[in-house]
Amino acid sequence: MKEMEIEPGGPSKITAVRDFVVFQIKLAVDGVKDLLVFNLSIVAILADLLLGGRRPGRCFYGVVRASRNFDAWLRLHATKGEGGKAGRRRLGRPKRPSRD
Repeated sequence: MKEMEIEPGGPSKITAVRDFVVFQIKLAVDGVKDLLVFNLSIVAILADLLLGGRRPGRCFYGVVRASRNFDAWLRLHATKGEGGKAGRRRLGRPKRPSRD
């Protein structure tokens, strides 16, 4: 796998530091979310098993859906410092080579 290519005239040092700080905050928020979801999923599956009902797993799958939606909102690997006009780019994805 190729390393991520940085285009000439890419992000400035200030942009890189800003992206670093935002990434660290997002990592912390994601870690807190993971701790909460871990515990909530246990409570949810126990509630589903003990209370039963017509829709088994309703609470558990609600927790999974909420976690997925939060992850989509957080966009952990999105940055502003790369991508130029394209806007945000995800970390870890190498730039695709042109087909010239």
